[in-house]
Amino acid sequence: GTIIIGGDGVGEEQTVSSSSSMYHETTSSPNLAIAAEIAPSGEDIIARMEEQMESEIERRVREHFQQVLQQTPRAEAVAVLESSTSSTNNDNHVRYNEERNESATTTGMPTNKNKPPPLHKYHHKRKKSKDACWNVKFKPRWCKGSNASKRHRIVMLLGLVMVIVMVVVVGVVVSTRGSKTDGKTCTKDSECNLSHAVGICVNGTCLIDTCQDNYGNCDGKSSTGCNTNLQTDVNHCGSCGKVCSLANAESKCDDGLCSVRTCLDGFANCDGMSSTGCNTNLQTDVDHCGSCGKTCNLTNAESKCDDGSCSIMTCLDGFVNCDGKSSTGCNTNLKTDRNFCGSCSNKCVPSESCANGVCEISVQRLALMSLYESTNGLNWKSDAKEGWSSFNVNECDWDGVLCNTNGKVISLDKSWMNLKGKLPTELGKLTELTDLDLLSNLLTGSIPTELGKLTKLTDLDLSDNLLAGNIPTEFGKLTNLKSLVMYQNGFTGALPSEIGRMSNLRVLHVYENHLDSIPSEICSMDLTLFWTDCSVCHTYVLEDGWTEKKCCTKCGLR
Repeated sequence: GTIIIGGDGVGEEQTVSSSSSMYHETTSSPNLAIAAEIAPSGEDIIARMEEQMESEIERRVREHFQQVLQQTPRAEAVAVLESSTSSTNNDNHVRYNEERNESATTTGMPTNKNKPPPLHKYHHKRKKSKDACWNVKFKPRWCKGSNASKRHRIVMLLGLVMVIVMVVVVGVVVSTRGSKTDGKTCTKDSECNLSHAVGICVNGTCLIDTCQDNYGNCDGKSSTGCNTNLQTDVNHCGSCGKVCSLANAESKCDDGLCSVRTCLDGFANCDGMSSTGCNTNLQTDVDHCGSCGKTCNLTNAESKCDDGSCSIMTCLDGFVNCDGKSSTGCNTNLKTDRNFCGSCSNKCVPSESCANGVCEISVQRLALMSLYESTNGLNWKSDAKEGWSSFNVNECDWDGVLCNTNGKVISLDKSWMNLKGKLPTELGKLTELTDLDLLSNLLTGSIPTELGKLTKLTDLDLSDNLLAGNIPTEFGKLTNLKSLVMYQNGFTGALPSEIGRMSNLRVLHVYENHLDSIPSEICSMDLTLFWTDCSVCHTYVLEDGWTEKKCCTKCGLR
C-alpha cells in the first residue's frame, strides 16, 4: 500500500511504500526561500530541520507500524517493520545529504555529503552510538555533548535562576509594601480614622502617626490601627511582644504588668511576688508544706515534705518515733523513757527507771525509799503512805510526789504526815527538786549538809519540827531559793552569813530558835519578810507602800 501524508511546507508531498520501502519527497522552492529569510544563520536552519525531521519520521513510522499490524500477522509484521526501518534509514541518509546540499547551495553554506540524517527517538536507542552520534559537529540534541543539548541545559538553568530571582524580588516587595502601605486609601489626613491612633495620609495610604496611651500597633498593620491594649493583653503586656508567661501559673495582664491569675495544682505564690510566678512547690517545700507558711519542724527530727504532708526524714541521736505518727516527730527518748527504754519494745517495770537506755531501780526511788524508812513510814498517816510501800507503783505516782515529763521528781510535800526520825542524806540526790515541804512533823537531828546540792530549790519549809544544831553554811549555794522557812525548831549558833548570797531570797523566817547573832550581810538583803527572835529586826510594810527596815546584829540589842 501507499500512504500519502501532508507535510509542513507548501506543496510538500511524501510517499512511503511498505513493500519496497521506497521513500520519495518533493519540496517546493518557497520553503527554502522563507527559511533563508528568517534564519539568522545556517546552524539555526539545520537545528530547525532536525526537529522537523525527527517529528515527521516518528509519525510516519508509527502510522506505518499500525498499518502493518492490521494487514499481517504479528510475526510477519515484526519482520516487515525491521526491513522497512532498515531500508528507510538508508534512504533517509541519502535524502538528508541531498537536502542539505541543496539548502547549502541556496544559502551559500558548505556542503556535507556524509552527515547522516537524525534518527527518531525510538530508533536511536538501538543505533545512536553507530549512526546518529558519530558526527561530532552535527550531533542531534539528544546525543551527549551536542551543541543543542548544551544550549538546552544552559537555557533551562538561566530560566530557573530567573524564576528564583523573581520570587525573591516579589516577596521583598510584597513584604515591604505590606508593612507600609497596608492601610486604607486616602486623599487627606482627616480620612484616616484608625483604631486608637492618630492617622496621616501618605501617598494615598493611611499610616499611623501616633498611638493612644496604653495602646500599640503590635501586628505592624496600619489598617488595624493601634488595636492592642497594652494594659490587658497577655501577649503584649506593657509593650509589644512582652508575653506574660509566669512559672507554674495561668498569667494575666493588669495595668501593663504581668501577674498570677491562678496557680497550677500543687504550686503557690508564697513570696507574694508576681514576677516569680507560682514558684513554691507545696508538695515538697518544707517551709510551705501543703500551704504557704506551714513549716515542717517535727520534734527531735530532720523533717521533709511528701505530697504536701510533713514526715520524718531522720531522727536525732537517742530519739525514735515509737508511736508511728509523723505529726509527733521523734518524741521518744530511748535513754530515759521507762515505756521505751533502749528500744520501742522494752518497757521497765514500775519499780525501775530508765537510765541510758537500761531499766534499773532509779536513784530518786532509792532516795524516796530511804526517807520512808528513816522516818518510820509504817506509822505515817494512812493517806500519806499511798503507793510508797508498793513495788509495782512508780514513784511518780506516790502520794506527795510530783514528777516532770521526764519522770524526774520536782516536788515533795509530806507536811503534817507524822514523819518521825532523821532526814536521810540521800535526799541530796533529788537534784531536780524545786519544792520541799516537811512542815509540822516530828523530825529530829540536824539538817544534812547534802541538802546544799539541791540547787534548783525555790521553796524550802522545815518549820515546826524538832530539828537542832547549826544551820548548814551550804545553804549559801541555794541561789535559786526564794523562800526559807525554819521557825519553831531548836537551831543554835549564828545565822550563816552565806545566806546573804541568795540573791533571789525574799522570805526568811527563823524566829523561835536559839540563834545568837544575825550577820550584817543579811540585813542588807532586799527581803520582803524577815522574822527573827529580835522582834524589831524585821521589815514593816507601811500603808503608803514604803518600807521601814530595822535590823540587829545580836538578839536583845535594839
